[in-house]
Amino acid sequence: MQTGGTISAVPNGSLGEAMGLSPGDVVVSIDGQPLRDIIDYRFLMAGEEVKVQVRKVTGEEIIYQLEKDYSEDLGVEFTDVLFDGVRLCRNSCDFCFLQQMPPGLRPSLYVKDDDYRLSFLYGNFITLSNLQDEDYCRIKEQGLSPLYVSVHATRRDIRKRLMKCDMDVMEGIRRLVDAGVEVHAQVVLVPGVNDREVLEQTIKDLTAYYPGVRSIGVVPVGLTKYQKRHIAPCDGNAASDALSCVEAFAESCRASLGEPVVYPADELFWLAGRPLWPEEYYCSYPQIENGVGMARQFISEVKEHLSSLPHRDVTIATGVAAASLITPAFSAIRNAGARLTVIAVENRFFGPQVTVSGLLTSSDLAQALKRPLKGPVLIPSSMLNNGRFLDGKTVEWLERVLHREMVFTPPNGESLVSTLKEVL
Repeated sequence: MQTGGTISAVPNGSLGEAMGLSPGDVVVSIDGQPLRDIIDYRFLMAGEEVKVQVRKVTGEEIIYQLEKDYSEDLGVEFTDVLFDGVRLCRNSCDFCFLQQMPPGLRPSLYVKDDDYRLSFLYGNFITLSNLQDEDYCRIKEQGLSPLYVSVHATRRDIRKRLMKCDMDVMEGIRRLVDAGVEVHAQVVLVPGVNDREVLEQTIKDLTAYYPGVRSIGVVPVGLTKYQKRHIAPCDGNAASDALSCVEAFAESCRASLGEPVVYPADELFWLAGRPLWPEEYYCSYPQIENGVGMARQFISEVKEHLSSLPHRDVTIATGVAAASLITPAFSAIRNAGARLTVIAVENRFFGPQVTVSGLLTSSDLAQALKRPLKGPVLIPSSMLNNGRFLDGKTVEWLERVLHREMVFTPPNGESLVSTLKEVL
């Protein structure tokens, strides 16, 4: 197994520059311990005296004896945060979004990662199905907390049916909590499988581990037009049932524990045609990156940072769900003086059941924006990855097709207000 991190950049003034390190050099070990990833690197560099083994791009091996500040590291950048490769998912979930992708997209979109290190570093959800005893030991030793766990169902038979993986997920949760790890759990709601009584049992089992299990997010299953397993979509009735279940537990937890613990995804409110929770229900927004509370925070930030705006035209293009969920923010922008047009962009690439803004493609936007538009056109930057949309097209391609410049803004209320003030 390959170990060691390949250096991609050595910033001026860094300890690495003083050592004479160069891009292409490999940091192999620290104090004799092989480096598997950036976590090992940071953990082992914490000290005032360390021995760093480097394999130069020429092949020469050098061991540097360093005396430094306790928290100081080499200051270099690596080509990847995982030096020994990503751990892949070995489950076969009926609802796996990667299994519902069309061919021809960029290769990284087909990588089914299930790596606890990416969960710690970036908040990726993991299933625990590929963790070994040594992994639990490392998680405890290095304090890799919080971790984000896809539970889906605590009933073993139901989880096996959903994921084609037979493991006791609650045993894994217990081991993490006993190791001092804060767990944020996820339930992807599949109507007719893990809803109703199964959902109630899942929430009950998980909340019993509070505060070790700090939050539970319930999100509707995401289905594209390419899905082949004929899974039932989460319609209004299913969403309403799930919301009722979640809200009952949330109120009970607020009364007994001081916070809701279990949170519904924003999309459930949209599907059920019900208003979002008040801001105070979301506490610290523990699963906002999972689409839980994002709309409420967006509305609050817009209202907090908004002042008067020029009486000029501006267009905002966003996903179908967001266009409905954050209407109070749009009303506030209009009341501040801007002449705002909102375009809800239907996802034709993945299918109309995919309603979030981040999964829209350039072709979706090109279709929706081929109309007379007033003022600058603002688009959430969550649609982009390194300047490209999911379908591989660039911003420049879209601007050529539409014969106009697009203005991309981070998908939060404060950034939107700041962008509006710049372009109007």
